[in-house]
Amino acid sequence: MKSLVALFAAILLLPVLTACNKAQTQQCRKCGEYIPKEDLFCGSCGASAVDPETQPTTNTEETQPRETAHKHSYLKTTIAATCTEKGYDSYDCICGDSYTTNRVPPKGHDYYVQSVTPPTCVMKGYTTYTCACGDTYMANYVQPTHNYVNYICTGCGAREPNYSGYQTEYAQLTAQYEADLAELRARVAECRSNIDRYQQAINQAQAELRGISPDCPQWFRQQYDDNYRVFGDTATALDAAHIAWQQQCNSQRAELETTISAYERKIQAEEDRISTYDIMISSCTTQYNRDVDMLEYKYGLR
Repeated sequence: MKSLVALFAAILLLPVLTACNKAQTQQCRKCGEYIPKEDLFCGSCGASAVDPETQPTTNTEETQPRETAHKHSYLKTTIAATCTEKGYDSYDCICGDSYTTNRVPPKGHDYYVQSVTPPTCVMKGYTTYTCACGDTYMANYVQPTHNYVNYICTGCGAREPNYSGYQTEYAQLTAQYEADLAELRARVAECRSNIDRYQQAINQAQAELRGISPDCPQWFRQQYDDNYRVFGDTATALDAAHIAWQQQCNSQRAELETTISAYERKIQAEEDRISTYDIMISSCTTQYNRDVDMLEYKYGLR
């Protein structure tokens, strides 16, 4: 009997206890589970808890979306430093706002590629330094230099000037050759000067030869005319004048022609001398080249 009374009392108290329990809890808006009001998150699903008594009503004003203040959300982009430009971190929001941090100075050029151009007989050598960005510069210049092998440059064929034994004999041989050559050329020049002088004499004689008139001039006839007029024979005087003039003209022509022939023979003689000197110059040059070859053999240059 007592058990029934206790059960009946418990049934009567259950609504009171339930109402009391609801007053101290809140309902999860996601799964509906009741959790303590002091808890901010549902222990079952982890969602935010909302007091059932604060659930939004069906009022149209409450169900309209509310405008909230924009909150920046920045996307970080790292810009690496280059040889000439700074590096930095850029933070950009979709609204257009941005800022930068962590600025890094330019790295500067790194000329890690080095290309050496060796010198030649006539051109300087140098080193070309190249950076990854493409920038280049040249430095470490080296003066042109001969590459002598057995006293002969392999690049241009020049003889080594500091080889004293060979150089001394070569200089002596060359000096004698140039002196002989200069003398022969001076003789040739003298011959050509003589030819020019003889040719001028020929030109003058030819001009005089062309100036001899075949007709007896009045001044020449007059003296014969005066002599024969005493005897009254003018015709005989004129014939004698013509004959005398013709003889004098022939004598002048013969003398001028002899002079021209003599100068022509002199010109031929000078030309023969020039030919001889030309042969001597060629022979002298040939002999000089042979002597140089022998000198190079002597010093092991061949």
